[in-house]
Amino acid sequence: MERFHPRLDDDARALQCPHPDRARVSRVGPAMKLSELGEDRLLERLLPKLPRNRAVLLAAGDDCAVVRSGTRGRLQLLKTDCLVEDIHFTSATPPASIGWKAMARPLSDLAAMSGLPEFALVTLIVPTKRTVEWVENLYRGLNKAARAFGVAIVGGETSQIRGPAVISISLTGTVEKERWVSRSGGKAGDDLFVTGRLGGSLRGHHLKFTPRLEESRWLTKNFRIHAMMDLSDGLGADLPRLARASGLGFEIDEKALPLNRGCTIRNAISDGEDYELLFAVAAKDSRSLLSRWRKKFPNLPLTRIGRLNRKSQIANSPMALFISKSVEETIAAGRTHGQAARRGDVFALTGDLGAGKTQFVKGFVTGVESSAEVTSPTFVLVHEYSGGRLPVYHFDFYRLENRDAILRLGFDEYIFGDGVCLIEWADRHSDLIPGHAKWLSFELKDEHTRVIEEGPPR
Repeated sequence: MERFHPRLDDDARALQCPHPDRARVSRVGPAMKLSELGEDRLLERLLPKLPRNRAVLLAAGDDCAVVRSGTRGRLQLLKTDCLVEDIHFTSATPPASIGWKAMARPLSDLAAMSGLPEFALVTLIVPTKRTVEWVENLYRGLNKAARAFGVAIVGGETSQIRGPAVISISLTGTVEKERWVSRSGGKAGDDLFVTGRLGGSLRGHHLKFTPRLEESRWLTKNFRIHAMMDLSDGLGADLPRLARASGLGFEIDEKALPLNRGCTIRNAISDGEDYELLFAVAAKDSRSLLSRWRKKFPNLPLTRIGRLNRKSQIANSPMALFISKSVEETIAAGRTHGQAARRGDVFALTGDLGAGKTQFVKGFVTGVESSAEVTSPTFVLVHEYSGGRLPVYHFDFYRLENRDAILRLGFDEYIFGDGVCLIEWADRHSDLIPGHAKWLSFELKDEHTRVIEEGPPR
């Protein structure tokens, strides 16, 4: 998950502050699990170690890899993508729709680089109890998408599994040397645009979307596009990635976001799987771009939503907003806060059971460079996690009936001490929370999605 907030771009202040041991405080520190590290940080550890050669121009970390080809004036694009049952589709999803989506997803990544697709390999891993008809219909969807965009399916692999079905597509394409676009070329002052409308993808859009290959080719033919990517994880996750790759911040106007019918701003930011293009272009070209776009693509909106700048901010938004699509992303959000934490910070966390407060604390502790294991301090009121650049004090007011109990622990010493305090269920005794505390509310929207808002309790 990407934190949708100006403080993303602040530098954390590293302060080493020793703290005396307390007998009533727990300390533990096993090896970090993948769920605590998160996908983005795992890739940060793995990708720099991958072997490369002189033919590689852009390796892993963007929408596609870019390598030199044997054709003069052209580059080769490489992409692989997979769908996993019960994550990207359900057992009730029509197999032809699954096939279309499986092929369309990597095509959308090629569109983000302004590429032209060529060849695909299909890896299909399915349980043996799945019917032959299901597989044949899946391939009907794959073939339909491939034919629509000029892709030749030239082979692949099949295997069986006891668990859910997996479909993986490896795709190649080409692009002219002067027309390929990455995420990292954005410039301060560039205007930010999105194609189409956002939000509500689970109503069916994620199974039948059209990769914006034609649109991206037109854009790079007629304008100098500085940075571009496709919106697969949602604007709230993907826009910060583009900005960070360009070494910049961003500002957006929430009221300008193009919404699908029946959708809210929150849907537009957090739903994901829009598969529209997000790109940055010089502000001086914006008026001409909009005028020419309307003539070329009259049925597809193009909307300016903001600009790239030196520091991120969100206009027309009363609170900072965070969207988590998984436990790992909630942990990653906490880690981002931990990396920016300073001595004396207090975080007051509110939200129902299972909304992600403790997972957030887990990430926060790794963000201050501690390997301590985080558990809920429900029955002991407070855990202390040391070993990092700051001690972290983790409180839980869920079972706190008598405020005197926490005061007897020296609550004020923690709050105004040399570490950072995180307080779950802080709204149960809000009178104990200092005025400088940062309030974060956690709301569980569905099995996978959590909305985290920064602002005073409502």
